[in-house]
Amino acid sequence: MAGSEGEGGQRVGPPIEDRLGGPQAVDRRAVRLDKFLQVSRLVKRRTLADALCSNHRVRVNDHVAKASTAVRAGDIIEIDFGTRRVTARVLKVPDGAPPKSEAALLTEIVDRSRVREAW
Repeated sequence: MAGSEGEGGQRVGPPIEDRLGGPQAVDRRAVRLDKFLQVSRLVKRRTLADALCSNHRVRVNDHVAKASTAVRAGDIIEIDFGTRRVTARVLKVPDGAPPKSEAALLTEIVDRSRVREAW
């Protein structure tokens, strides 16, 4: 029934996964930034992640991010810890809290550098 008229005259097509090449083609799962920083072990506590976001020390894809910013696979996260900057690429967004052994698989550290001046 792909591409036919549905109830009320609306066009009914195949599911989005079929149109884009299968369910693995688009992974649009998202999670809050503060929660992701905690479960990925980039930051030790969620309250610390929230404080970093509140003080404009976290950027997602070159934009200053709030704690509620949605994080998806492929995003680049930059975190300023005083005079240190960590840049990480999101590889996978977890469904729940992963075990410690799998937390390292959520991100790839792209760069660790020193910043001349702390914010």
